[in-house]
Amino acid sequence: MCYCHFAAITGRSPVGLPVPAELQKLPHAAELNTLLEQIAWDAVSGYPQSGVKAAGVKK
Repeated sequence: MCYCHFAAITGRSPVGLPVPAELQKLPHAAELNTLLEQIAWDAVSGYPQSGVKAAGVKK
């Protein structure tokens, strides 16, 4: 998944992006997608050298 790339390049949280086709067939795909998006956002926004700040972004 490219959630970390999305967050690092745009400076925005990937939470709320559509569920990728690869995940749509899995049980609880929406919940899994949200979890992966949140993990990516926490990793990028929590890494000071990324230059991405979590302030003002929905979680």
